[in-house]
Amino acid sequence: MKKIYSYLITLVFIALCTASCSTKDNTFFNGTIKGLSKGTIYLQQIQDSLLVTLDSVNVNGSSDFNFSLELNEPDIFYLYLDKKDGTIYDDRLEVFLEPGEISFFSKLNDFEKLSSLKGSKNHEKFMLYKKTMQRFNISNINLLQENFDAHKKNDTNLIKDVEKKLNTLLKTKYLYTVNFAIQNKKYEVAPFVTLREISDANVTFLDTIHKSLSIKVKKSKYGKQLKALIKERKSVLK
Repeated sequence: MKKIYSYLITLVFIALCTASCSTKDNTFFNGTIKGLSKGTIYLQQIQDSLLVTLDSVNVNGSSDFNFSLELNEPDIFYLYLDKKDGTIYDDRLEVFLEPGEISFFSKLNDFEKLSSLKGSKNHEKFMLYKKTMQRFNISNINLLQENFDAHKKNDTNLIKDVEKKLNTLLKTKYLYTVNFAIQNKKYEVAPFVTLREISDANVTFLDTIHKSLSIKVKKSKYGKQLKALIKERKSVLK
C-alpha cells in the first residue's frame, strides 16, 4: 500500500513539474508609467472580432508593471490604462509586440503622446507609419471642412476643386501605404497596415504587396489574411 501511495505522489509531482515547466513564455513586456500611483493596466487583443483582456496588473503605489506571454510571432496588442482617479479616461495604446524583452515608458499626464516602446522593430516601423498617416488625416479633416463651407456657399467651382483635392489625397495615402508595405516586406507590420488601411484598394496593388513579402511574413497571421483577401477579391472579379 505504501508503495502504491508513494508511486501516486511521484506521478502527481511529475505532473505538476511538467505543467510548470511547460510554460513557454518568450515575451516579457515591462513598463513604467511615471506619475501613476493607483489604477489597473490591461493587456488586450482582438480575437474573433472581440477585444479580449489577456492579463492585468493592479497598480497601488508603484508605477511599474510587467506582463509575460507566449508569442509565436509579432502581433498587435492593446495596452489599456484604467486610472482610479474618479474621472473617465479611455487611454488605450496599440503596441506591436514581438518575442523578446520589451520595455515601455510613458507619463500619466499624457499617456499616449509621451509613450515609447523599445524591443520591437515592428512597433518602431508602425509608429513611423502612424505619424505620417496622422498628417494625412489632418489634411483630410481640413479639406472636409473646406468642402462643407463650399457647399454652404453653393460654390460649385470650389466644390469641384476641393473634391479633386480629396481624391488626390486619398490616392496619395494609398500609394504611401503600398510603398511602406513593400519597403518593410520583412516585417509583419507590412501586411497588417495593408489589411487595415487599404483592404479595398485595387487587387493589383494588394497582389504586388503580397508577392514582395518575405517568406516568413507570408506565413505569418497577417500574411495569410492578406493572401485570403486577395483570393476572395479575385474570385469576385471573375
